[in-house]
Amino acid sequence: MKYRFYRGEALSSPFIVFYHVSDPLFGLIASAILTLAEGNGKRSSRAERRRFFEMSMGSIAETMSGLDLAGVFRLMNNVEILKSRLKLAYVKISALP
Repeated sequence: MKYRFYRGEALSSPFIVFYHVSDPLFGLIASAILTLAEGNGKRSSRAERRRFFEMSMGSIAETMSGLDLAGVFRLMNNVEILKSRLKLAYVKISALP
């Protein structure tokens, strides 16, 4: 069995798959948050601000799909809790002006 190192810890092969799934998910979540923050800082036009909010909502939708995959392959627990929180964020962002 091969081992890979992640943050100083040796992980056996079943967790390597999780690492390759979780890393993009963390990137998508960070993208959604940073795009939302960037859009909130746009004061030049309402349309441009809205465009950034829509990109953030797209990242959230993509994250939810990734969580679905992680749940199907049993790589993560509490997928439904995370998805419900992301859905709430999606609804709140869609209500922003």
